[in-house]
Amino acid sequence: MLADSGGPLTLGPSGASRHFCPSEPMPLKTVLAGLAVLLLASAPTHAATDAACDVQWQITPQLDAKPRHLAVSLSFDAGARSRSSVLLPSRWAGADDFAAQVTELRSAVAEQSIDPVTAPAAERTIRHRPGDRVVIQYQVGSPLEDADDAQVRSDSDAARTRLGARWFQAFGRALLLVPGDLDDKTPQRLCVDVDGLGERDWWIGSLGAQQGRSGQFRTRGAVANVLDAVYLGGDLQVRERRVDGKPIYTVMPPAVPSRLPLAVGIDGVADRAARLSEAARRFWRDPGADMQLLVLHPNHSPDGRLGSWAVPQGLVMHASDDLALPSARFDDPVMREWLRAWIPDRFGPLVYTGRSDATARYWLTEGFNDYFSHRILLNSGLWTLEDFALVLNRKLDRYRQSSAQRADNRRVAAELFTDPEVAELPGVRGELLAHRWNSALRSTGHLGLDTVMRQLMLPASQAQREGPLSKPLITHRLLAALRGRLGETPLQDLANHIEQGLPFELNDSALGPCLRLALGEAGRYVPVSDGLLQPRCRAWAGIGGDASDPTAGPDQGDPQTVMVCQKVRGKKAKVCKSMVVKPKAAAGARTGTAKAGTAKAKGGKARAGATTATKSRPDPKGKR
Repeated sequence: MLADSGGPLTLGPSGASRHFCPSEPMPLKTVLAGLAVLLLASAPTHAATDAACDVQWQITPQLDAKPRHLAVSLSFDAGARSRSSVLLPSRWAGADDFAAQVTELRSAVAEQSIDPVTAPAAERTIRHRPGDRVVIQYQVGSPLEDADDAQVRSDSDAARTRLGARWFQAFGRALLLVPGDLDDKTPQRLCVDVDGLGERDWWIGSLGAQQGRSGQFRTRGAVANVLDAVYLGGDLQVRERRVDGKPIYTVMPPAVPSRLPLAVGIDGVADRAARLSEAARRFWRDPGADMQLLVLHPNHSPDGRLGSWAVPQGLVMHASDDLALPSARFDDPVMREWLRAWIPDRFGPLVYTGRSDATARYWLTEGFNDYFSHRILLNSGLWTLEDFALVLNRKLDRYRQSSAQRADNRRVAAELFTDPEVAELPGVRGELLAHRWNSALRSTGHLGLDTVMRQLMLPASQAQREGPLSKPLITHRLLAALRGRLGETPLQDLANHIEQGLPFELNDSALGPCLRLALGEAGRYVPVSDGLLQPRCRAWAGIGGDASDPTAGPDQGDPQTVMVCQKVRGKKAKVCKSMVVKPKAAAGARTGTAKAGTAKAKGGKARAGATTATKSRPDPKGKR
């Protein structure tokens, strides 16, 4: 059975065989056909091929074997071909040895054969008869000898297959071989079957949750639906919470006597995850995903390190043993990943079909994601102003000291996945840009960027990351929505701060009325006294509803505190100082130059709260 929406369908705990078996006795012809399939196989497969599956994987954990591994079979229709290819796992998540963990690759049908190779290869060729159902088998191991030990795990380790004594976890990118001849334009019926556990064990991941000896997951669409998923099974700790009637599953490995557990228990993690999800849904006024998943592993790191890998509908995290809740360190990545159900999915195409230039717009997908994550946490009461300031100060400190601070957007797009300092730029630039536009909107009497983005959000049925040239990109739609209030200033901001990489001004009003820039060498933002009790701050944060406060804009009559960072001979890092300047100077102050000036928007006066640093022409192609 396939989901009508084209998305994943979670089946109940009935298991694989019970769901697909008819309630009446099977005809003799059907029984004989099933026996014929089994007789053709050189080794037993654990489930007969489902006729409703274009591509089907069968996964059976072998946790008692030495070494531990996952036994996998792959089957698909050959069509008119007499030769087919299968693609092995490639480099992903900083690891390039996934293919090396695929062993014992062989044909499961006597009349089919796999061409031998003399060196490592990215794919294998299978010879078969036209019209055959191709069936191959293989094993997937792990470079981590024992997932139950207390060894320190790196970020790349977090993406590797984990095999414990009573459980396993594997990402689809490391686990599933895929046919190389699939038509990407035709939605595929994709089936992942699992078996080999106990009656009370879990099968859980991006595609759903089931309990029992076996299970089935079905989805329809691109093969990425199963590759970008995570799969877990075994004697796992699982907690279910519900928000708007939809399940949120929190998963942790089983407790092991020889290993200290995380300081925070699974119930505390599950409760916090549910509150974070609820806050996001309330903010967007949207029911959100049908299911959400949070997997948390101990990484046994002594330095408080926390990392995460996002998957559709879920997040896989690792944290040090001393993790405590509530904690901004936990809330920040979880909320950011929860928001990926909306940004970039729910605002229309991010790129045109066939153009691989999404990295040029990461200022939106990463930066706006950060902006709204932090804003929702404050708006919902899950964060204090101190939490809000702490996270932003850490981010701004790295930005001010970054050697890549002035990298233009071409360099960002080219080096995003190779240079860690460049990788941080889209997030901080996009967040500062969102603050700038929000302040500029509010200074005109508008309710702010929250309202603009809610109006731009599309129904879930229209969600798409790629679209035809006939559809405007989300960046185009956003600029068009801002133009009525801010003129061409947003376009100029993009040219200056995104395309050219000019630094942002940092002054008292840059992050809104709830924070002020402290004087001194540190140059950090601090909460205003009783900030969330002040009308301007509450209106800016959207607390108590979308109350409009005409005084919420920056007071142009008061002196402003601005941040100036300069390179000092003999010191590796820049030295930043806060200084008080008069209003006219504050309007034109720039990080690193403190140059005063005014700017006019094309076709009229510059809007309040939005300034430009230099003259520049927009990209003639309109790419933003």
